[in-house]
Amino acid sequence: GVTGVQTCALPIFMFILSVLYKHSKNIAGVELVLSGLRVIIIAIVANAAYIFGKKNFQNANDWIIAVIAAGLFLTKLHPALVLVTAALLGLVFTKKDCNGPVELVKTKTFRFFLKVLLLVAVCAGILYVVNKEYFTLAAIMLRIDLFSFGGGLAAMPIMYHELIDLFGWFDEKTFMDGVILGQVTPGSIIIAATFFGYMRFGILGSLLATVCVFTPSFLILMGIIPFFDKLRSYPQFNKVINGILCSFVGLLTIITYRFTIGIHWNPINILFTLVAFILLVLKVDVIWVILGGVLLSILL
Repeated sequence: GVTGVQTCALPIFMFILSVLYKHSKNIAGVELVLSGLRVIIIAIVANAAYIFGKKNFQNANDWIIAVIAAGLFLTKLHPALVLVTAALLGLVFTKKDCNGPVELVKTKTFRFFLKVLLLVAVCAGILYVVNKEYFTLAAIMLRIDLFSFGGGLAAMPIMYHELIDLFGWFDEKTFMDGVILGQVTPGSIIIAATFFGYMRFGILGSLLATVCVFTPSFLILMGIIPFFDKLRSYPQFNKVINGILCSFVGLLTIITYRFTIGIHWNPINILFTLVAFILLVLKVDVIWVILGGVLLSILL
C-alpha cells in the first residue's frame, strides 16, 4: 500500500537529489549552503553517538567496550573487525540477565530465504565476471547493510571506512554531502548509497548500489527474524548484541572527530553545531534542523 509506494519513491527522490547535486555543487550559493549543513552533520552524528550511549550503557564495562572500539577504529581497522572484537568483549564484560527459553518459531519463509540467498550469490558471481568494478560496488553496499546493527546512522562507520579509507572513491566533503542528502529523505541513512553509486558509476551504479544496500536487510528479515525470540533466550546472544551496540558509541565518536578536523571553524559554524546538537537532543526532527540550517546559511 502506501508504505510500498513510499519505499519505491525514496530511491527515486534520492536519485533526483544526486543528479541535482552533481550538476550544481560548484555553484557558489549551493556550496555556501552545503558548508553550513556539513557542520550540522557533525551534530547529527554526535547525537547518534549520544543516543546509542544513553540506550545501551549500563555500567563501566560498556564504556570500556566503546573506548576500545574507538581506539581500534582510529587506527583505521575495518569496522567489521571492530564489531567482531566488540562482540567478544560483550561476552566477557556484559552482565545482563535474559528471559527463559522460548519455542523456536517455525516459518515457511525459510526455504524462500535460502533460494533468494542462492540467487544473490549467483548474481554476485556473474557480476564479478562481467564487471569487477560494479562487483566491488555491490560488495561494498552489501557489507554496509550487513554490519549496520541498530540501523540508521549505525551504517556510517563502515560506509565511511569503505568509501574513503579503503577505496578512496570520495573525499570527506563529498561523503558528508551524501549524508546530508540522505538525511533530507524520510528514510534511513543507507539511502545515501543511491547517491554514492550515482556519483561513482552513474545511473547503473545508482541502481546497483540501491538494490544491494537493501538486500541484506531483506534476507535478515526472512532468515533470522522468525528465530529472533529463540536467539534472545540465550545469554550469549544478548551479550554479543550489547557489545556491538556499545561499540557504535566509539565508532560514531571517531566519525564525529574526523568530520570535525576537516571543517574550517569560525564562531558561526560553532554556533550552528551547538544549536543543532541541542535541538536534536531535545528530539526536534532532523529534517527541521536541516531546513533551519539551509535558511540560516542563506541569511548569514
